[in-house]
Parts: sequence; structure tokens; C-alpha cells
Amino acid sequence: MDWTASEKNGALTVAVTHPNDGLGLYRAYAVGPSGGRCLLGTLTPQGSRLTLRRTLRVDTLKQRGCYPITTVPADLAHVFSAPLPPLPGWQEAPDGLPFPDDILRRAYAAGPRPYYQPAESGFSLAYPWRENAPFPLPPLFCFAQTVCVCGQRLWLFSFDGGGNPRLDV
Repeated sequence: MDWTASEKNGALTVAVTHPNDGLGLYRAYAVGPSGGRCLLGTLTPQGSRLTLRRTLRVDTLKQRGCYPITTVPADLAHVFSAPLPPLPGWQEAPDGLPFPDDILRRAYAAGPRPYYQPAESGFSLAYPWRENAPFPLPPLFCFAQTVCVCGQRLWLFSFDGGGNPRLDV
């Protein structure tokens, strides 16, 4: 991670860049010589980097013990998706499933990576059920079933060989 600071007319502008590793949201903090911390904000994607530019009053930074700034750490504040724990009989879902339309392809690509189970007549997808997370495949909300497998609560979707949703699970 890189950062710069420039002072002008009693204000300090801090610019922060961090590699866009795809892990989640990062928050940057200004840290002063006495260890005082001041939240600068959340870094946003800009190409292959995450960036933040923030201007603060020097007086404010002094009051918080953050002036002069000695370091600017970026902490991972929110993980986009944690790796799935193993689920017996299931495997990691492939990238190119045979969905019949762009709506399903986009919803699948935008969501978290599910468990995958091939079958003779199609395949099934299972997503961890999380109370405060968005629904994994919004176009298929009426086809979802909740199941418990190996102590994990899951959203289960069944598809025929062409990627069309089925209700016969």
C-alpha cells in the first residue's frame, strides 16, 4: 500500500492506493506519532487499484493525536466471500454452467461461488444460507429450497441438463 500527504492552508490531503486483491473492502486510517487513529474512509476500486483521497483540517488531526501522520494502514473491513468449507459429495462449481439465458448467467457470475453436484439429468447448486447476506440467485427465488447438509443450512437449486431450473428436488 502507498500513501502521500500534502498540506495547504491548514488542510491535509491524504491519497491512499492499495492493490485490488478482490478480498473485500478496506478502510484506511491516519495514525499519528502517539498512536492516535483517525478513519480516513473506505478505499474504492479504480482499475487494478483501490484508492482514497481525503482532505482533513490539520486542527482536527491534531485533536485526535493523528498529526503529523506517521503511517496509513489499510485494514480489511469486510470480506466479500469466505471460502466454502468442504461438503461431502459436492465440489466447487465451474465457471461456465449451461444456463439458457443472460439473466441466469449474470446472476450466477455476480453471486458467491456455490457448491456444485453433477447428476445424470442435470446438476444442483447449493449456497450457504446467511441471514444478513443477499439472496444468491435473485431470478430464481421461487425455485429455492432450504436444506441442512452436514449441519450447514443451504439454499438448494436443481437444474436440468440445459441449465433450466427444476422444482423436483
